[in-house]
Amino acid sequence: ALDEVDAFVDSRNAEFDTSSLASLSAALTQPFKSGTGKIGDARKLRSIFCWITRNIAYDFDALSCISAATTDPLGVLRTRKTVCCGYSRLLQSLAMQAGLTVHCVSGWCKGYGYCVGETVGDKPANHEWNIVELNGEPFFCDPTWAAGHISNKRFVRRYNEHYWLTPPTQFIFTHFPDTSNKDCGTIALLKGSGHSRLEQLQLLTPAVTAKCFSELVQLKPGFFSAGLSLVSHPRTTIALSTAVVNVELCVPRGTKVSADLSKGGRKLEGRCFLQRDLKRGRLIIIVRPPAAGAYVLDIFAKPAGKEKGSSLDWAANYAVESSFGGTAYADFPQTFASPPSVSVLAPLERVLALGTQSNFAVQTENAVDAAVIIGGKWHHLESKQDGVFEGKMKLN
Repeated sequence: ALDEVDAFVDSRNAEFDTSSLASLSAALTQPFKSGTGKIGDARKLRSIFCWITRNIAYDFDALSCISAATTDPLGVLRTRKTVCCGYSRLLQSLAMQAGLTVHCVSGWCKGYGYCVGETVGDKPANHEWNIVELNGEPFFCDPTWAAGHISNKRFVRRYNEHYWLTPPTQFIFTHFPDTSNKDCGTIALLKGSGHSRLEQLQLLTPAVTAKCFSELVQLKPGFFSAGLSLVSHPRTTIALSTAVVNVELCVPRGTKVSADLSKGGRKLEGRCFLQRDLKRGRLIIIVRPPAAGAYVLDIFAKPAGKEKGSSLDWAANYAVESSFGGTAYADFPQTFASPPSVSVLAPLERVLALGTQSNFAVQTENAVDAAVIIGGKWHHLESKQDGVFEGKMKLN
């Protein structure tokens, strides 16, 4: 049903009367006036949301204080560019013309310019988004982030479906409301009585505190679209006092995942290693910094079924602070799938010394044999339980 709405907006985009808020709202919602209840309201709101994301550009010059931002709805219609509050207020104004209820909420976000580990309240509120009501039921929308993103100080229009009716349990990883801002008035969106203003603006009970939000790992739309879920490390900073840390995720079958460790913006090769835990249905990302210091761990993912050849999407972002002062560990071995269909359990070093004996172990599903090839000679491993093959051999 929503595809039909999007197709309507795209096919008629050049014909809409944008001389006033009333004329544009009517043109966008008239075909869906017959709809009733939540579905009818959703189709009207979707048409407005779709038009905004297709036609309004983010004004990076205003963000950089190079020029003044146009944020009043009529001004945004005229200039076709704005900043976040212009997006949210245009959505609110057009929706009100159609008899829909939309609130504007200001607060803090983990978006452009965010540094891992920043604390809410250290800076003024820096973003604005919407709570929309469909047949009395509240949902989150962020037309700014849905429209595109900033890259190399320029706005790149790239629609992101994640920010249309985003579940509160996902929205909270990147958006935290400012309860002192009164623009959205007194709203009572949660059923029952006694809910705090923070709960009302987060649509969560209990509410996530500012401290907890600041500590939450930064999860991107790619994390949720790939169907990932956290098993370990919900906090944005990983304090590491040992040589390695294991970050565990639940990953649907067929989903591709990769991970990079970087320092000062430079990717460090061979410092992340992926293992499948077939018995528990999990993916383990083993991270091994080369020395003590501050690092960034980025996780990327692509859901099964996404078009072949497309890149993996940014899924999560951690700060890794290592205080380990021991001997630097070697690079991990190189694998050729993400995540691997065969998990290498041992050895976990890329370079092995000649003349030494090493234990080789792999785990896989539905395999009848596994072997290690050394100097053109095949060494077959012994089959164990749970798809594990293992064997010791000397490297000559």
